[in-house]
Amino acid sequence: MANRNGQPSNAEIAAQALRYIDEQGLDGFSMRKFAEYVGIPVMTISNRFGSKEALLKEALSCMLAETSIDKVSGESWSDDLRRVARMHRRMALAHPGAFPL
Repeated sequence: MANRNGQPSNAEIAAQALRYIDEQGLDGFSMRKFAEYVGIPVMTISNRFGSKEALLKEALSCMLAETSIDKVSGESWSDDLRRVARMHRRMALAHPGAFPL
């Protein structure tokens, strides 16, 4: 959701960072390259997140938010373990560049 100035929210920027990392890989991630990718001044991103590490943590939060590890009623511990392992596998396949985060 964009803010009043029409700029993307921090959550949107973090989601775009996750997309960028999936496309370009984690090793090549830099604030400057990412800023060019999204068309937002690097200082705007730096002012909002404070550091590259903070932006990467937010991108990781976006990735983890795609899964739920809540206990399912009536599920055995082994079924629970299998379900969570499958979710993590899907996350790894969906975000190969960002999964090392």
